[in-house]
Formats: sequence, structure tokens, C-alpha cells
Amino acid sequence: MIEKNWRVVSSKITYQDRWIKLRSDDCITSAGGRVAPYHVLEYPNWVNIVPVTSDGMITMVEEYRHGHQSVMLGLVGGAVDTNDSVEGSADLAAARREMEEEIGTSPTCLVEMLRSSPNSASHTNIVTSFLAYGLKPYSGRKPDDSESITPCERNITDILDDLQSGQLLMQALHIVSIYAAAQFILANDFTDSGVSKVKLELISYFTKKMNIKLP
Repeated sequence: MIEKNWRVVSSKITYQDRWIKLRSDDCITSAGGRVAPYHVLEYPNWVNIVPVTSDGMITMVEEYRHGHQSVMLGLVGGAVDTNDSVEGSADLAAARREMEEEIGTSPTCLVEMLRSSPNSASHTNIVTSFLAYGLKPYSGRKPDDSESITPCERNITDILDDLQSGQLLMQALHIVSIYAAAQFILANDFTDSGVSKVKLELISYFTKKMNIKLP
């Protein structure tokens, strides 16, 4: 059986600014080997949101991503910051704030679907994925100064087709959230007309296009 923990001999913060915090550890593995330095990124927790409109569309964002130096399609999302309320859930507060800032809507319902680790080898944070519906207009849309964002609406089955064909390149955690939303919607009943429409489209998609029989 693999031992759970390495032993940390020493640890120090080797770089830190408003965007990133890099911790460098001197470690002894369970087998006695030494790994030094082992770099760990101490990011804040993140949130991703799949917002469903009243007519059954997914609100997404086209955003410039400097790592790839291109505009990419993705989900509403961002980091949980120190100003997000911890009353109930800071993740929920962050998800609501990101929706208001990036796409100018506020959800009536915000449901947690999934918690995952972005990269457990080197990242300390957790990403929480939410399904949002019952969207109401919010007049305070204001992306961060570093963000160049254009909201857009996509059909969920078109997103799945484009991902599977390779036509759509999307951030990996956003892809996970899209598939989590599809599974979550199929597994539950909703009174919201928009989510109910998405469910019917998903049932048709998986039964006809992928030849999978669903109840």
C-alpha cells in the first residue's frame, strides 16, 4: 500500500504576487527518496458555472486567453476571493458574483454539481461547478480590468458535438463542468422550463445520435 504522505523537511514561499503564490518544499518520500525542491502553486479555490436560459440555451463567454494568445469559448467562472461572503458558502457567493460581472445575470437557483481538483500534483485549490437557472437581468456587469469577455449562447448538444469532433478547444475543467451538467440534468427533475428543455434535448441527443437507450 502506498503511504499517504511525504515528509516535508522545509518549506518556503519563493514567489508571490496578486496572481500567484509559489511554495517550494524539501520533501522525503515514503520510500526514503528526496525531492527538492518540489514546487506547489497555492491558488485560491475556483468556481465554474453552467447558466441555463429560459429558452434552454447555455450562456458562455468568449474570452481572450493569454496562455494560448487566442480568444476561446468557455464557461463563466473565476476565483473565490477574500471579499466573497462566507455566510453559507463563499463558493456560492463567488459563483453569483462572477455571473453578475461577466454576463450581467443573477440566478434564482444555483446548484452545486461537482467538486474537483484542478491538478492535485501541484495545485492546492478546489474547483466547484454549479448549474444556474432562473436567470434575471443584472445591470452591474463589469468584468475585471484584465478580462476581455463577450457573452454568447450555445445549445448544449452543439457544444458536446463540437468537443467530440475536436472543433472546439476548451479549458479542461470547463469541459468537465459541461459533462457534469449534462449528467446532473438527466438525473434530476426540474420545474424550470429552460432546464426541462435542455433535458429533453439531451435525451434525444444520447438516444438518437449515440444510440444509447435512456428511460
